[in-house]
Amino acid sequence: MRPLQMEDDNHIMLIANDYDVACFLRDSFPFPYSLDHAREFITATAGSDTSHVYGIMIDGSLTGVIGLILQEDVYRYSAELGYWVGKKYWGRGIATAAVEGVTEDAFENKGIKRVFASVFAPNIASARVLEKAGFTHEGTRKKAAYKNGVFEDELLYARLGN
Repeated sequence: MRPLQMEDDNHIMLIANDYDVACFLRDSFPFPYSLDHAREFITATAGSDTSHVYGIMIDGSLTGVIGLILQEDVYRYSAELGYWVGKKYWGRGIATAAVEGVTEDAFENKGIKRVFASVFAPNIASARVLEKAGFTHEGTRKKAAYKNGVFEDELLYARLGN
């Protein structure tokens, strides 16, 4: 993993502009996804003090993106995790390895005590990624999200550091 670079814009656009990827992301991540969207995303994440966003690299190629959003106030020792991987890289353990790496870094180097993530219930593969990375299913928020004209349950996961 490494910080995103502006030259990642085309790779990000190609991966994010796949409906099978986008359908599991929040609406703040637009679909269709343009080159301008990718550039805005890279610029926004590079200038943030509370977001730590990385490109997931395999053999020198960007395969996805993972990031932590550090929380504030009474939640300042928690961080929200988000990630997505291009469809052609699914099922290879890439997301699991990235989740494990970013989570361990949060505990060891950022003073974080709790990393949490949520997935839409139909995204079984992403739930499995979190479980394999040591996250515990803490609960389900029924019909918490409205995505693509459908109310979706949201599965809540977290992993605690020492």
